[in-house]
Amino acid sequence: MFDKILHANDGSEHAFHALTLALAVAKQNNSELHMISVEEIDYMPAFIEEVREETGTAARRFHSVLQRARAMAQEHNVKLHTHVVAGHPVPLESMATIADGIAVGCPGELPYRMVRELVDDVVTVSEESLSQALLLCLERAKLVVEPAGAAAVAALMDAPRTFEPPVVAVLSGGNIDP
Repeated sequence: MFDKILHANDGSEHAFHALTLALAVAKQNNSELHMISVEEIDYMPAFIEEVREETGTAARRFHSVLQRARAMAQEHNVKLHTHVVAGHPVPLESMATIADGIAVGCPGELPYRMVRELVDDVVTVSEESLSQALLLCLERAKLVVEPAGAAAVAALMDAPRTFEPPVVAVLSGGNIDP
């Protein structure tokens, strides 16, 4: 029934209880179980040494969470894939996309906080989907938009039933080479 199961674990006892349930479902369905933990830094460190110290403390805490989760998975004979992600902006080492208008190497602290507090979901699209959306806008609507401006159309084309009508796709930008 389920191919993959995602479990978020913050290290609390409630999270480990939920992991026990997820392990049972994964075993019953022969599913892959993925656990994600977010490494939080509660304050904005002033010096690079504070960043290293705070990150090290969080890493040690989540190392113990991961060890306990792996032991539980082994006990249930379920393969557990673990992922630890940073709870702060992390710069990308490289990017390659036709949608350079939305290609952000590292979000600023303020936009990051706003997205974290206000955004429920982030949808990603492939380069192929962006290309198809550009073509649709040009051929069917006679609109020239840049790839970043067509990202909403690409998302709608990829999974139209995901969005409950009425839906508006904001098209923007004409910064495109013919």
